[in-house]
Amino acid sequence: MLPVLCSITDALESVGVPIEQFHCEGSENAYELVTGPLPPLEAVDSLTTSKETARRVCRHQKIDLTFNPSPPAINGLHMNLSITGPETEILEDYFLAGILAHIKALCAFALVRPESYDRTVAGQWCTGRYVAWGTENRELVVRKRRSCLWELRVTDAAAQMYLFVAGVLISGAAGIRNKTKLTLLDCPALLSADDRMQYGIEDELPSSPSEAFRALLKNRVMVEHFGEELLTTYVAVQEAFNKQLENVGPKGSDIRRDWLTARI
Repeated sequence: MLPVLCSITDALESVGVPIEQFHCEGSENAYELVTGPLPPLEAVDSLTTSKETARRVCRHQKIDLTFNPSPPAINGLHMNLSITGPETEILEDYFLAGILAHIKALCAFALVRPESYDRTVAGQWCTGRYVAWGTENRELVVRKRRSCLWELRVTDAAAQMYLFVAGVLISGAAGIRNKTKLTLLDCPALLSADDRMQYGIEDELPSSPSEAFRALLKNRVMVEHFGEELLTTYVAVQEAFNKQLENVGPKGSDIRRDWLTARI
């Protein structure tokens, strides 16, 4: 697969997508490409370009490529996010607290397919089950890498990234504006139920798309900024897609996997 990966990276660089590294992932025939930092909107544009470019390279070489969240591999699409400027080290906890306060609603953009929720379990090095964060903890929804730099691990390639990134910025800005206190402590590892209580970790992430969609429509900050009409239309479209997916076949079936593979 190395020649194919090199062809993909060459093609991406030729269309202006900066590549920092590529490597094998933990599952068979799974690979990760890491693109360089860009401003939020440009980063999502670059993601869209990257996916389509990789598809075209593989199609030309008669290789099946998918970004399907699951199965066979558990695939994420993690976003690194930093804030810079005056007093950011003072504001960073407010920013993070804002994101965590609205993360359940953000799951409506980040985890939109039933297959996406294969990643919200402990021990997968993905998103984990709880609303929590930790320094260099890859089992949580937010991994803090250093001051003012985080990895948001909740998204996969089925995510609606334009809306998700906008929602993250709305949430972080609300945290700064309202001086939202970061009550969740820095979580170092997988914890027992008693230990989670000591770190303030109580809330679980949604367990299905429908639960996430309900959280989105009930979130006053999201409704205020996106507008009720946009959000209700968005939810209706996603629910219709998931209903069609249900009609294709049961979760885990080959026919459903193949149908999703061709579309994500």
